[in-house]
Amino acid sequence: MFNSPQDVLAAWLNGVNAGESDRVLSLYAQGSVLVPTFSEKILNDRIGIEAYFLGLSKRGVSKVTLKEGTLNVLELANGVFALAGLYDWEFQDGELVEARFTYTVNIHKASPITHHHSSVLPKSHS
Repeated sequence: MFNSPQDVLAAWLNGVNAGESDRVLSLYAQGSVLVPTFSEKILNDRIGIEAYFLGLSKRGVSKVTLKEGTLNVLELANGVFALAGLYDWEFQDGELVEARFTYTVNIHKASPITHHHSSVLPKSHS
């Protein structure tokens, strides 16, 4: 269980940054949905989610960093929250990908993430 939705996000970031796909996978509830940053597929099973994060590890994720001041948190029900914000994906080859995300989490569950959507941040045309 988690004390706050921010703790869930921190656990996810720490797991991805450590390259620990098992730890990341354990955060996703059975039947959760992942709309991943780097795939056109919508994933809703443990095998697909695990394969996605293993693929990212092989691609060489160096670090994922939450952009300061972008996190928005909304309580939907007792212990159920929606989170949205921006993060940067840094890869070992030097590539930097700016992305946006949303999560739905239940902090009363050991596997709190029920929905996660992430997409590359569109370039501004202004």
